[in-house]
Amino acid sequence: MPRFIPAAALAAALTLSACSGPGASTSDASSIAACQGSSSRTTVAVADLPPPPPPAPPQTEPSYSSVRGQNAALDAAAGAYNEARFEDAATQFDAVADAPGSNAQVKRVALRMLGRTRLALGDRDGAADALRRLVENEPPMVRLDPDVEPLALLEAFYQVRRDVDGDYAVRTDRDRTLAIADFTNGSITDFDAVDPLRLGFASLMIDRMRGSTELELVERVRLQWLLDEQNLAATQEGGRQAGRLLGADQVVFGTYIKNGDDMLLTARVVDVETGRILMGERVEGRASQFDALVSCLSELVAESVDARLPAAPTAQTAPESLDAVIAYARGLALEETEDFAAAAEQYQLALSLDPSYEPAQLRMDEGVVPMMAANN
Repeated sequence: MPRFIPAAALAAALTLSACSGPGASTSDASSIAACQGSSSRTTVAVADLPPPPPPAPPQTEPSYSSVRGQNAALDAAAGAYNEARFEDAATQFDAVADAPGSNAQVKRVALRMLGRTRLALGDRDGAADALRRLVENEPPMVRLDPDVEPLALLEAFYQVRRDVDGDYAVRTDRDRTLAIADFTNGSITDFDAVDPLRLGFASLMIDRMRGSTELELVERVRLQWLLDEQNLAATQEGGRQAGRLLGADQVVFGTYIKNGDDMLLTARVVDVETGRILMGERVEGRASQFDALVSCLSELVAESVDARLPAAPTAQTAPESLDAVIAYARGLALEETEDFAAAAEQYQLALSLDPSYEPAQLRMDEGVVPMMAANN
């Protein structure tokens, strides 16, 4: 049965006009389906597409901007944090979190920001304590935003969850949990230049699939943290073992191959319990169209686990810069080693290549700048 990219992705893909391929699952790479670039293929009208899924429940903790102006003490603490007066900010966030008159959202923002502040002061135990207090305020479930939080704070949160819950399983109210591993670089040309995309493509796929009401997505940094924590190899078997510990139903393993101006992306969805390959697909096109390729592949992955994705970006949205994504992925890798100055340089490079590239701006503002200020 033919599979089609949503109309917005069709317009962006240029030579990619439809996702098509055999519906049967297979482990044979030779029968992996393709997203072929043929402008003569029949496409579907917007009216013929299935309706988008209903809005997903909130996926991350409330941001400070959502409660700004509601609590003067919180505003003062945020001001101290932004000015890198971290000792003052920690005292003030702590007071707001303990104040009997603070509403639930204000307290949760204060505790999350206290965790960040303690981390900026080099106090990892204090950061973990703030996150533990945050978890004690559940429900709703605590979900930190992996796109904005310092990576060290995310790792502290994962350990807190392990200690509080007694296992590594992701707590969720969604139908199934899907983990997406870092991609493998199989490029024929420009291997070293595009190697950072191992991290970048996993992040792009997670971003594309985020918002599905059926799926709990395991952020790539959580999967990598667990691989390191358990000394598991970054292989399919290691990914399966980590997925089992995380309570994932399936794990996605991807590969990308750049050959001159062309790019091939493949993905296989592996059942955690049985090891059976539920889906093997590939999409190919011009490397400059990588965002449409990722979108197409994400649709196929979602279909294989009976999930629907939110509407794709509008056709008017400019394609992302491949070089910007590479710089962003380099920044992620450097941030994971806590080389914040070098990470900032890569995020700034990404923004110089694509000033509208929001992920790089978020990581600069939220994840890196406070840590750099703390180290100065």
